[in-house]
Amino acid sequence: MGISESYASPGLRWGLLLEDHPGATYEFLLMKGKDFPINPIPDVFGGEKSFCHCTIMFPSNSGKSSVTAFKPSGESGDPDTWNVICTKTLGRALKKAGYPDDLKDLKALLLWRQRDAEIAAIGAGTFHGEVGSGQAKPVAAIGRGSAPAGSRDSGDEPRSIEAALDDAAQSDPDGQSIDDGIITDAEIVATDDDRVDTIRELVDGLTDKEYGNYEGFLETIGAPKDPADMTASQVDDVLAWLDPGDD
Repeated sequence: MGISESYASPGLRWGLLLEDHPGATYEFLLMKGKDFPINPIPDVFGGEKSFCHCTIMFPSNSGKSSVTAFKPSGESGDPDTWNVICTKTLGRALKKAGYPDDLKDLKALLLWRQRDAEIAAIGAGTFHGEVGSGQAKPVAAIGRGSAPAGSRDSGDEPRSIEAALDDAAQSDPDGQSIDDGIITDAEIVATDDDRVDTIRELVDGLTDKEYGNYEGFLETIGAPKDPADMTASQVDDVLAWLDPGDD
């Protein structure tokens, strides 16, 4: 089933979280619901079943507590299925951490943060520019490569809210991406990868409207139409988009 073309993938939201909290990490564990360290699931609600349990951990100096989320693991025992489940569970944890799964909501969040930072800078007498224009950015603003005011060359173009979001959607400068629960080098998926066939089957089942949204999503993440030419992280995001569950 397709979803809105404005869907924000877990990889994109994880990039935004790292902008806010460099050094944050996450882990996945397979455990029964009744064994969760926080808020275990009672037996009468399926506590005996197995779940993918995700924990996002923030640096000790951030003042933020860990965030957890879970998703039923199923019983297939297939490693690719586990990889997709982990991606979806990370998406749930990111939503609980305050990073919504819709691009419009994310842009609204970034806009609110920039306005708040501008107001604080005005109060401190350090802001120069038009409020809300995105044409000047105090130290607290969001964006990859942000630097203290005055540190840019005079010829540099100011960065906007949209530019910050677009940067967060891109892979790491070293060509790295989220895959298999760790940060690994992005690789082109082999044509005999079972996930490629899964994507093709799911795409064949889309309606014309859903396929239009799907094409828009591919453009958003910079992925080719042929799944055999996608990177491993793009395959993860596409599978999560085509079969999002209830993330």
